[in-house]
Amino acid sequence: MVRFGNRGWLALLLGGLLTLSSARPASASFQFRISVDGGSFQTVDWATDAGSATDSATGAKQISYTGSFSVTGGTLNISAIISTSNNTSGADDYGNIARIEIGGLQINNGGSSDHTIVLQASDQGFTFPSPPPLYIHTTESATVTNTKGKNAATVNVVGSVDTGNALFGDNFDTGSGQTLTFKAGQGLSSSVAGDLTTNSGFTPTDSSGYSLTNTMTIHVSNRTNVNSAGSTVEVITPAPAGFLLACTGVPLLGAFHWLRRRKK
Repeated sequence: MVRFGNRGWLALLLGGLLTLSSARPASASFQFRISVDGGSFQTVDWATDAGSATDSATGAKQISYTGSFSVTGGTLNISAIISTSNNTSGADDYGNIARIEIGGLQINNGGSSDHTIVLQASDQGFTFPSPPPLYIHTTESATVTNTKGKNAATVNVVGSVDTGNALFGDNFDTGSGQTLTFKAGQGLSSSVAGDLTTNSGFTPTDSSGYSLTNTMTIHVSNRTNVNSAGSTVEVITPAPAGFLLACTGVPLLGAFHWLRRRKK
């Protein structure tokens, strides 16, 4: 029989916590897809579409997308860089935060009509952060220029999770999300940003983790450019207030006992 003293139990507990915090997700599917005006999705898969998907120097999985669509009166050009923190290299830049970003988004609507673009990025097998309940946090920003000076664009972002780990699945989300509206009279160039966090948390149910999806829906008017747009969907786990209070009180409690012993 192996016996542990007080220090032995502490070392064992710390070792277990370190093991849990350093656990990495298994390799999983990471895809980006785009639809214009309700048409069928064009899909890019990180693992299979060579040339458009890279494993960056920082370890994050990335997909670079560039596409052109023939529209009434001209061409609709779209480019973006999509990344996920659920990488395969064993380290990330986000402190083990589950995150999917659609960044560097450029949309040039050279046509004579308005268009609606849906962009989605999804990844599977997220096993961090922990412990649950987990919360979805989204941020978004964009700069819009319009040669007409009219109501230029709306940008909506929804973050969603599938606790059963289905790619592009959704059984917990940020509802209707948050919409940035670029109104007439804001000038030919305007920038807006938004921030949203879910009020309730979720608990993963699949042993292989959960999937995370970033959905951007952009309505862009004719002769309008959307520049430097981006959205981030991440899963966070706020530290319990009671735990922080207890940790804060430990040094004070220790000092109190030390003073009592001194008086004796």
